[in-house]
Amino acid sequence: MDFGDIGSLTPTFKSVAVERMEDFNAQRDIVRPMVKLRPSARYFGLSGVTYERIVVGEKDKKKKKPTPSEGSEGPVVG
Repeated sequence: MDFGDIGSLTPTFKSVAVERMEDFNAQRDIVRPMVKLRPSARYFGLSGVTYERIVVGEKDKKKKKPTPSEGSEGPVVG
């Protein structure tokens, strides 16, 4: 199955051999089902991607809470 810029997905599985076709049971005999992704070259190219720089202003910065050593005095020991 083709998924455009991403690539293609291919289902794969392994099967246990049986003597007669009538003895084949899919739930019992099919093992390791997987879907493999084969990425296309366009997947790694990043074409059509834009970047935007965001500058955080002073008013947008969060105010940090003062720690006990920055103004408020802790309990007096002694």
